[in-house]
Amino acid sequence: MSKPIVLAEYSNFIGINNLQDPRKLKPQELVKATNVDLTESGQLVTRKSPRKIFDGKVDSLFKSKNQGILCRINGDLVHLHNDLQTYDVILQDTKKPFKFVEHSHRIIATDGSEIGFIVAHKFTPFENPTDENRVKMPAGNYIELYHGRLYVAKNNTLYISDPLKFNQIQVPSGFIQFKSEITNLAAVDTGIYLSTTDTLYFLYGTKPEDFVLIDLGNIKVRPNGMGKIPTTYFGSETQVSQAVMYQQHTQSNIVIMFTTDGILAGLNNGKYLHLTNNRYGNLDYKQSVTIVDNKKVINII
Repeated sequence: MSKPIVLAEYSNFIGINNLQDPRKLKPQELVKATNVDLTESGQLVTRKSPRKIFDGKVDSLFKSKNQGILCRINGDLVHLHNDLQTYDVILQDTKKPFKFVEHSHRIIATDGSEIGFIVAHKFTPFENPTDENRVKMPAGNYIELYHGRLYVAKNNTLYISDPLKFNQIQVPSGFIQFKSEITNLAAVDTGIYLSTTDTLYFLYGTKPEDFVLIDLGNIKVRPNGMGKIPTTYFGSETQVSQAVMYQQHTQSNIVIMFTTDGILAGLNNGKYLHLTNNRYGNLDYKQSVTIVDNKKVINII
């Protein structure tokens, strides 16, 4: 005789597991979840219906502390007004998406062709340096600010500015070359996560002359697949918060990495957590950016 089917009803869950035979799943594991979020307590909450803001090609979404929300709409780099419907144009007819970092009242922006400051919603290209043995910082594909220096990644080279002089690099020591193209760049308190097309690295240290390059292995992070999330966004009972608690250093941001094998959380010292715990594979990522502004979630897909 076949065993009777036993139905069980659960009010909370531990997440999706699409790597196991559905008949072998643990209690509270899910095969699929659509239009729901999983809360800290494991409850499923229906996602709110989104409201479309703009049609057309939109990218380069960035929330500034002092200059509001920037993005690129149909090739124009713009500053969105609070109504999320109107905007001021900063640059017209740009060719590629922008990357941004913010330092005090200035935003540093680059699209791979141009690099400069945005102040009061006006773009000013970097000036040529006047200091001896210095050259102008090139435009790049990825940028990051870390301990008073600007880091710009272009192709397989990471360029490093002088302290607080973001427009200039020292010759010949102001760069690091990698074997393959750099695809992501994001810093935590004790170093910088950097991915290439075939490897994940961690630059441990606070000064370029003291960096220790840690090879984290053949981990393939998707291009534009790194982002920083404040540590305070994670509840005290989460896996991430528990790991941060046992570190020797405090940590202000977590680097989230979307890899071909799952989602990683980058901690200090090059240590990382595998958030999907080998339970969620064959990931089909969609290129998107999300920010939170005044309790509104704004998403580009």
